[in-house]
Amino acid sequence: MEQGSESIPNVEPDAFAVAPQFDSTEELRVEIDESDETRPVRYTSDVRLILHTKDLASRAGLAVASKFGQSKQSASQIQQIMDKMSDDDLLATVRSRHIQAPSEIIAWSKELSAYAENLESQAQELIDAENVKQEAEKAAAASAGAASSE
Repeated sequence: MEQGSESIPNVEPDAFAVAPQFDSTEELRVEIDESDETRPVRYTSDVRLILHTKDLASRAGLAVASKFGQSKQSASQIQQIMDKMSDDDLLATVRSRHIQAPSEIIAWSKELSAYAENLESQAQELIDAENVKQEAEKAAAASAGAASSE
């Protein structure tokens, strides 16, 4: 290598290079305080952006703010089940703030498990009853079809 010449690295992308894909709101999660000479960086969460939608709309525009609000994830399976539960069932799954000792927590957990088993057995009974009803309807339709063909 000659004196004065610099080594230039090979920066061409290879066949396996993968570029990360960023959401259009990703840059809004990073705030740099330009007024401070140390330029501190603050990373915000999705929740903050949702709660401060007006600020988001003024910074990024109404289109980005509305897109951000619409791009929420679908509810998890547990959330979908909980959405269908009655208020009494939901309250039965919440631990009282007075249950704090380990023995109380264990007892409450066992009670909750028994309650869940009871709900499962009730659901299974409903499913079985519906299956019996459908089988009876199929049998009645089959016998009616056989009687009409005779």
